[in-house]
Amino acid sequence: RSNSWIDGNGKWEKSNNWSRVSAPSLSDAADLITNAGNNTVTINATTTNSPGTLTISNLTVGALSGTINTLTIFDAGTNTPLVVIDGLTVTNGGILTITNSALQVYGIQTDAFLVEGQMLMLGGASVFAANADVFTGMRVGGNPGSSGTLTVAGGSLTVSANLYAGHDAGSMGTIWVTGGNIAVNQKLDIGLLGTGQMTISNGSVSAVPLIVGELSGSQGTLNIASGSVSVINEVMVIGRLSGATGAVWMTGGLLTESNDLGQIGIEIGGGGVGQMTISNGTVRCDQIGVGDRVGGVGTFTIAGGTVTGGIGLFAGAGDTTSTGTVWMTGGTLMVSNEFLDIGFQGFGQMIISNGSVTATNMTLGDRAGSQGVCTIVGGSLTLSGAFFVGAFPGSEGTLTIEGGSVVANSLRLGTNSNTRGTLSLLGGTLTVPSDPSGGIRIGDSVGATGMVVVVGGQLVATNFSTLVGSLGVGQMMVSSGLVLTSQTNIGAGTNSFGLLAVTGGSMVVNSNLTVAAAHGSTGMVMTLGGQLCVTNGVLGIGTDGTAGGTG
Repeated sequence: RSNSWIDGNGKWEKSNNWSRVSAPSLSDAADLITNAGNNTVTINATTTNSPGTLTISNLTVGALSGTINTLTIFDAGTNTPLVVIDGLTVTNGGILTITNSALQVYGIQTDAFLVEGQMLMLGGASVFAANADVFTGMRVGGNPGSSGTLTVAGGSLTVSANLYAGHDAGSMGTIWVTGGNIAVNQKLDIGLLGTGQMTISNGSVSAVPLIVGELSGSQGTLNIASGSVSVINEVMVIGRLSGATGAVWMTGGLLTESNDLGQIGIEIGGGGVGQMTISNGTVRCDQIGVGDRVGGVGTFTIAGGTVTGGIGLFAGAGDTTSTGTVWMTGGTLMVSNEFLDIGFQGFGQMIISNGSVTATNMTLGDRAGSQGVCTIVGGSLTLSGAFFVGAFPGSEGTLTIEGGSVVANSLRLGTNSNTRGTLSLLGGTLTVPSDPSGGIRIGDSVGATGMVVVVGGQLVATNFSTLVGSLGVGQMMVSSGLVLTSQTNIGAGTNSFGLLAVTGGSMVVNSNLTVAAAHGSTGMVMTLGGQLCVTNGVLGIGTDGTAGGTG
């Protein structure tokens, strides 16, 4: 039968303090600190001289409404831990504090480790939760209507299975990490069905994987102000399934995601709604997906700090129903080895107003049915490879440059059949410095459509050719600003159509300007204002196709 605390403040190992007139032991079905009053039960170094009292079956710490009962494990050392074979529950009105001591909870037959009151770990605390029941695991805020708080200010918490904050619908779980470390060997779930919150201002947290807002109706929030968070060989998902909401706010510290699975490492808006905002600190992850699963809606804002990715960042990555938005208002984004892909399979958009973005290649509108939009009003975008605007059949890409600096080694608008790529240059500078395989290609495939509209700023592509109507339909219209190109072909490929219209501003071709350069091609040049100059080359009209001109 159960053994209940009946005294006020007192020592754990004293027999007269308990209803069975014997100190806790394995012979008790459960040991209960739930009596009336505001009581403190203490385990310390003296208690370890009675080791039989420190291995028990079940333990509950709680209190009647308006009162508080506290179990304090203080300076007991770590050689003789308090061992709970089945379940430990800290209910409403209960407080568990651990300092320079050890606690082990195994959960062999029960709900393992449940915090619906308060648990505080201070320096030298060592807590191990075995969690035999993987689904229930260690729960902070478990049952409907409950509210639990776990504070780790020092020491170490090791959870062999899952750790939940806000487990059931209607529950609230809060985890504060101000020092020490938490190591979760399986899933750390901030908001499974309820409301979960974790704030890290120091110390370290690791998990395999990390979920912020998992199931329908859940709300999860992760705040990282300092310290470190590591997701080891697994994914981090923010807003995992439809109806779930997750948010990550990072104002400092280090977030590292690593996996060898060749998959998205951080999902912002898995199948639910997710947002991640970084104003300082560092994020390291090979692949980031924004709006990453069917129906997912994700928003990724970089206002400061540094984000590095080895493989890629994908917005609108799930399917045609997914939506991903990337805001770049400061800081640094580096995608070192592969693609910055906006509109991978669904709708993706990126707005750059400040900060620095670097990548190998960038795509706006990748797969069939996708749409990618990028608007640049400030900051810088630098690509060591190609910029594809409308990549695969059935996709559409739109690039608008209002300010800032954009550099890409080649630019292709309308890359495959049934694609459409549009560039509007209103201000700033677009430079296409050198790529023998590309230069600028507008309407780069049979059945593709590409368009460039220049109403301000500067377009500089003086090292390699510019093809307006490479193999499909291409148009370039200049009404203001400055365009500097090298070899320029209007209607460049077989059966292509190209149109160059200059109604204002200046376009200078520092080599040959060829109109209708290939068999069956059609090229047109219209000059209704502004200036079109061909220097260091010749003007070839109707070289092998049909040419027309007005001016």
